[in-house]
Amino acid sequence: MHGRRALLYRAGRWLERAGAALDALDALEQAFAIAPSEGAMLLALERLARCANKPEVLVRALRRLADNAGTARDKVRLLRRAAQVCEDDCSAPEEALASYELALRTLPDTETEERALACLARLKGEAAEVARERLIALFREQAQEAWATTPRVQALLSRGRLELDRESGEEAERVLAEAKAASRQTPSCQKTSGPH
Repeated sequence: MHGRRALLYRAGRWLERAGAALDALDALEQAFAIAPSEGAMLLALERLARCANKPEVLVRALRRLADNAGTARDKVRLLRRAAQVCEDDCSAPEEALASYELALRTLPDTETEERALACLARLKGEAAEVARERLIALFREQAQEAWATTPRVQALLSRGRLELDRESGEEAERVLAEAKAASRQTPSCQKTSGPH
C-alpha cells in the first residue's frame, strides 16, 4: 500500500515538473487517499489544486484529514481550513457552512460560531432558511446535552441570536430568558458544601 502511495507521489511530482498539472493533481490525490497526512504531500496537493484551479480537491483532502484527526482540536482546525477554502476559492458558502457545522458539533467554540454565522449571512433565500434551521437545531441540541453552565448558556445565546435573525421574537425572548436563568444556576458539583 505505501509502495503504491510513494509511486503515485513521485509520478505526481514528475508530472508537475513536466507541466501536466491536472494529471499531477490526480496522481497526488490518489496517493493522498491511500494514507492522508499533513506534510509534504498536503503542501504539494494544495499547490497543485491552486495552480490547476481545482480547490475542491484541497477541500476533500482537508476533510479526509479531519475525519482521521487524532484530537478534537485538530479536527476543528482542519474543518475550519476546509471551510475557508470553500469560501475563498470555491465561492461555495453552503459547503463552507457544512464544514463549520461539523466543527461546531465536534468542539463548540466562539471563533467557529462567528465564522458560521458570517457564512450564513452570505446565503440567500431558501438556502439561508434551511441552514439557519440546521444551526438552530444544533444549538438546541447542544443546550440540552450540556452538563456545565457555560456551554449551556452559550448554546442558548447562539440559538436566541438566530431566532432574532429569523424575526421570531417570542421564541428568541423565551430562549434568552432560559439562558439568563441558566446563567444564574450554580453547577450541581458546587452545590454541596462537604462530604455526605
